[in-house]
Amino acid sequence: FVVIDSITVPIPTYMGFHVRPATLVMKIVKHYGTEVTMHIGRESYDAGSALDIFRANEKINAQKRQLIVEKINPSGAKGGIRREVVKGMVYEELDRLVTEGLLLSFDELKVEELACETEEDTIQPDEFKPMVAKEIKRLIAAGKIDIKIDIYATFKGDRRALKDIEALARANYGEDSFGNNIDLPVELEYLRK
Repeated sequence: FVVIDSITVPIPTYMGFHVRPATLVMKIVKHYGTEVTMHIGRESYDAGSALDIFRANEKINAQKRQLIVEKINPSGAKGGIRREVVKGMVYEELDRLVTEGLLLSFDELKVEELACETEEDTIQPDEFKPMVAKEIKRLIAAGKIDIKIDIYATFKGDRRALKDIEALARANYGEDSFGNNIDLPVELEYLRK
């Protein structure tokens, strides 16, 4: 008998529902052969389809970017900011966000790696926040950083599949914080076959 239930779990720490976590969730659902849906906000996704979970990840990433923009502090940007100090100020803001645990840096960030260039001699304070946001988006796409803001997914469906998804979530979807493969709980060994 299929018993319908729901669970709420955090999304994967490293890059959300990318290939490995999405595939493992899909394998759990396929293993039981029942319908499970994943809900994030008002959107629903078929947890038995890795492609649908990837689609959800795009919404998750947009939500994470929106949340991190709210955390950018433009207070250091007073008056006109000279072109030659823009990179340094953006770097300091990124470093603050990493130090506060809002950004996860996979590699040591260096000022010279930043792409925030301007043709203007100075930028205005209201241009600083969008410049930092653009740099965050670029660094995420390059795989240098990720946004560490708690976002949760609710899964609804067969209680057996949900129990295994919950175990997978406790094991951070088979990855450490940097995306490296880690051992799965014993009850999920069928996923590695």
